[in-house]
Amino acid sequence: MSEDFKKKDSYQKTDSGQENRPEKNHDGRPESKAAREVGSIDSTIMNLIAKKRTNLSSGSLDESQDHSLEIDFGGSVESRKHRLPSEVLAQAKEPTVFKPMPLPLPMPLPKHDLPTPTPHLDLPKPIAVPLPHIELPRPTPTPIPHIELPNPTPSLEVRRPSDALAPLADLTAPSDLTNCENELRRLVGEKIQNPTEQKQFLDDMKHFKTNFEQRSTKSATEKLRELADTYTQLSRLLSADSDILTKYPQCQLKEGETPWRVRVAEQIIHQAAEPFTISQGKMAVCAAASLEVREYYREPAAVARLVTDVLLTGNYEATAGGTKIDLTKCPDNLIPDPFSKQFSVEREVKGKEIFVWNLPYSDARSFASQLFEVTAINLALQPRGFRYEQPSAIQWELTKNRSTGQVIDITTRDTKPFGSGKDRQITDVDISRTAYCISGKDENKFVISAACLSPSEASNSAIRKIYDLDNRDKGIQNPFNPSEVFAALQTVEGKGEWPPIVRLDASLPPVSLDLAGAHFLVISAIDVDSKNLAFDNTWEESKDRNGRPSVHVAEIALSIFSSKIAPGAAEPALLSRVSYFQNHPGQLKTLIKNWLDLPDKLKSAYPATTALEYEQQHPDPELKDWIARHPDDKQLTLWKSSIEGWLSKYPAERPNH
Repeated sequence: MSEDFKKKDSYQKTDSGQENRPEKNHDGRPESKAAREVGSIDSTIMNLIAKKRTNLSSGSLDESQDHSLEIDFGGSVESRKHRLPSEVLAQAKEPTVFKPMPLPLPMPLPKHDLPTPTPHLDLPKPIAVPLPHIELPRPTPTPIPHIELPNPTPSLEVRRPSDALAPLADLTAPSDLTNCENELRRLVGEKIQNPTEQKQFLDDMKHFKTNFEQRSTKSATEKLRELADTYTQLSRLLSADSDILTKYPQCQLKEGETPWRVRVAEQIIHQAAEPFTISQGKMAVCAAASLEVREYYREPAAVARLVTDVLLTGNYEATAGGTKIDLTKCPDNLIPDPFSKQFSVEREVKGKEIFVWNLPYSDARSFASQLFEVTAINLALQPRGFRYEQPSAIQWELTKNRSTGQVIDITTRDTKPFGSGKDRQITDVDISRTAYCISGKDENKFVISAACLSPSEASNSAIRKIYDLDNRDKGIQNPFNPSEVFAALQTVEGKGEWPPIVRLDASLPPVSLDLAGAHFLVISAIDVDSKNLAFDNTWEESKDRNGRPSVHVAEIALSIFSSKIAPGAAEPALLSRVSYFQNHPGQLKTLIKNWLDLPDKLKSAYPATTALEYEQQHPDPELKDWIARHPDDKQLTLWKSSIEGWLSKYPAERPNH
């Protein structure tokens, strides 16, 4: 009888009308019949158990025989065999296992038309038979290593429903940084033999950690990861057994000289700690040098990977975009030039000059910077079909530092000086796109240069609108007049893309370099209240204005819009488009609506259609030009987001749905 049924039955009223409730056992009260029967059964079971144990101890138990326990409950016999496999019996101290008897099935209630009290059945309760203890071998538990976590996840009792579990990478970031830092320190002690260089390296590690945590806008976990990843790249460099320079006889060192891998590692950690110490030397590569300063400031691990890959293998594959640069095609890009060959961190820290061709130079470029800059320039030029090459040893000797390198057309082998012609130099747009290739971060507001319009054109709102539409994907800010420069700088800070890079006339204040022209500067700090700023000049350290902001934004703005570096008037094609939209009111809104719908049309097309196939079926000059500039934008995701960005500036052109 089940427990639920017995409970229900025990609360039924008897024929006499009295409730038949279960009573507690009290000492001195006469035993009921059921109690006496239970006691008799208990005695029978215990006798049988004792008999079996006696036979076991005397060796009379035979596994081939049928040993069962039979108990008579009022004429019904319940029999259960308790057999174990022989291998378990051999290991057990007690070979016979007794299990409790099954509970009797509940008796069905009699069915009557009228409710009838169910008679109370005084049946014995199920008997619990104790199980003999069996010792079985247990596997040895594998010890679990203890992991130190800085901030343990709150328990379920205190975690709120809205709390999200932190990713494992976030939890392990502090310990990962500690491991990477310890490994780098070990390699420094093992690979850097010069005590002065070793101390400088460890000091730079300390300064890098402190400075990066203060200057970076990343989250706390991202900062830890960036530090750890930078240390990992430096460990790659120091632990390597060889590098690409072993192929070139002119790079062989004398016994006792610091290996190139160690020198470059020292330069990387020093420049990561103090990005504003980076110099372009006497090479006209300010665009690449200003980008180098900014990336060391923000993404030092990506820079360290680039330089490490190039020095160890002679090759580099961009973090984003997949562009591959093979610098072994021009060994002069890899061989230390006359200036970087003389550079050392110790000299830079102490402000000592180097001597090349018996001439003193106070702002030499490091070898790590040479490797970064030649790679960055080729990341910009190679997609256009060109290769940048540094001057050869003979060219260096002949020109005495008046050569800026050359650009070779990969197809025709036509060679011209670097910077001669639009395609043979790095532009403001190239800086933004190269930064994306190196870091993989889609930042499109940190480069600031004047719009390519004349003053009168820049004052025309219709021209400005179409100019912004045509240039919406360049990844730069083009203020139309000096008064908009301050707002552009605020945009960079607001988007978390600091520090910005500006294109200006270096012959004007505040730079004031003789015979200078267009130049790129890094704005290192800004005081929004006073509208003052500080800047870093990679051309000459004495012209830096780092530290407390002391240069007014208006002074920088005037040099940005200098007539000496003015990009000129608008292109005729732009003016034609402006005229067309003025003569066809509403046409621009119609085009914008169709352009916004294109990504959805590609997704819903059957069979699947690419942007190029769609354009071929539905010719659109704007879309065709976009595909040529953005071959990776297969689903026109960037296309749509760029249009939405333009509409945020010109909301009146948003089409009605």
